[in-house]
Order: sequence, then structure tokens, then C-alpha cells
Amino acid sequence: MKSRFFALLLAGVLLVCFTACSFGGVQSTGSVDAEEESSPKIPKAVLNLSEEDDILLNGELKDN
Repeated sequence: MKSRFFALLLAGVLLVCFTACSFGGVQSTGSVDAEEESSPKIPKAVLNLSEEDDILLNGELKDN
């Protein structure tokens, strides 16, 4: 008898949990153009790096 009661209690708790989760749907913040999404914005400081700074930041090795 106790196991049947706990099984029904567990089913009820799960039902309440799943019902509560279903009401919080995801909201859209607006449309994003495919072009904006595919091309990241590169800061001007990165575009103006010297060759030496670029090598240091990318971790390229010399003489091996």
C-alpha cells in the first residue's frame, strides 16, 4: 500500500514539475540577419596589429 502511495505521489510531483516548466517558453529578442550572424565584428585594434604582435598573440614558434 505504501509503495503505491509513493508511486502516485512521485507521479503527481513529476506532473507538477513538467507542467510548471512548460509555461516558461523562450521569447525571441528580435530577428538577426544571417549576414550579421556569420561574420564576427573585429575590433580596430586587432586589425592594426604589427606583424610581430600578431606572431606573439597567435603563438607561432620560430626555429621549430
